Amino acid sequence: MAELKANYPHGLKDREIEFLVNQYAAEIFEKGASTNAVLQFSPLIQLGTNELQSRQSKRITMLSIGISVLSLLIASLALYVSLVSSRSSNQWREEQLMALSQMEISTAQSNDALIIAIRKELEKGRKQMVEQSAKLEYAILISANKSMQPTPAATAD
Repeated sequence: MAELKANYPHGLKDREIEFLVNQYAAEIFEKGASTNAVLQFSPLIQLGTNELQSRQSKRITMLSIGISVLSLLIASLALYVSLVSSRSSNQWREEQLMALSQMEISTAQSNDALIIAIRKELEKGRKQMVEQSAKLEYAILISANKSMQPTPAATAD
């Protein structure tokens, strides 16, 4: 005959409860499902299965809470990483805009200096052309004057 343990089912482990529930069910079958056996062991079987279900429900609830807390921590970490990334991106963008502004200023200064240098070279080249043109004019005038002067052989005639 199946025995009744003290503190059944609350003071026992899951395996012990399962073992006793199986024993109580076997007792009912052994006694041919007599009314006395059914009335005696059915409440014990019911108590045992209810206790097992309650424990399983508690485990699942605790597991769900643990997963929820873990999910919350992961979401918080993802939010933190996103914020840090956003700040970093904004800082990088500001640095790039600053660098581009510096490059623009530098390029404008270089262009101004280049324009000034080109104008100086053009002015220098223009002056040289004017000087060469004046020299050429002078050379042409001297040559023309020499050709217009009478030669000593021409005056003897």
